[in-house]
Amino acid sequence: MVKLLLLILFHDLILANGQTLIKRGMQTLGDVNLMSLVGFWHFIKFCATNIKVWSGLALNTVSLCLWMIILSFADLSQAYPLDSLQYVIIAVLAKVTLKEKMSPLRWTGIAVIVIGIIIVGIK
Repeated sequence: MVKLLLLILFHDLILANGQTLIKRGMQTLGDVNLMSLVGFWHFIKFCATNIKVWSGLALNTVSLCLWMIILSFADLSQAYPLDSLQYVIIAVLAKVTLKEKMSPLRWTGIAVIVIGIIIVGIK
């Protein structure tokens, strides 16, 4: 169980940092208009040349590889709920690094997720 928890924590930290990098990259683009061919091409060109987006995708790829390793030995019904820890990590990173506003209701929802993680972890 300790091995599973450590790997999931590592997976979630990598994934959360990848998502944060993608968000930082996409913030520089602004609103995306996919309703026109020009808007779609601009979006594709931007994503293909933005280092933050690529770095985030690379981290997400590493996290996917870790997830496959986790699934090679853990029950999906146990690993997947524990993977919800990523919601907590992403919320903290969004608050700290992206300066996003977090309402008390949002923090309450995250607390409910943590309680669920503990219940699933008890087994």
